[in-house]
Amino acid sequence: MEAGFAAGNRLGFERFQTVLLFGNNIGIGGTPAGTRNLLRNIHPLLSDSGRVLVTSLDVTQTSNPTHRAYHESNIAAGLPKGQISMRLEYRGRCGPWINWLHPQPQELEAFAQDTGWRIELVRTYDTGVYAAVLGRA
Repeated sequence: MEAGFAAGNRLGFERFQTVLLFGNNIGIGGTPAGTRNLLRNIHPLLSDSGRVLVTSLDVTQTSNPTHRAYHESNIAAGLPKGQISMRLEYRGRCGPWINWLHPQPQELEAFAQDTGWRIELVRTYDTGVYAAVLGRA
């Protein structure tokens, strides 16, 4: 990722103070390994005091039997409860299936610890939505 920072720097960018991963975008890594890779790759983009702000969804905070069955099928397949497969449709055209991960707060904390970050704050809400602030470890 350092090459990515170097390219941005040629365009006049300095290191950023904040990276926003709102709207469940921490899930773009698709899997635990992909999420760890995403967090590692953010390091060179941020200043020494930089932060990552995250909003996501703890999918276990549901009473919906369909959702709970999906979680159980994930567990049986050796996948995290919050890993989903989806594809986007626009004007009748469907894209390829992709994985998306909705990590639970404790999973996010483990991913952070594995990649040189620490959780500074987590706020959870009754809806299952949560917000987190990650700082350098």
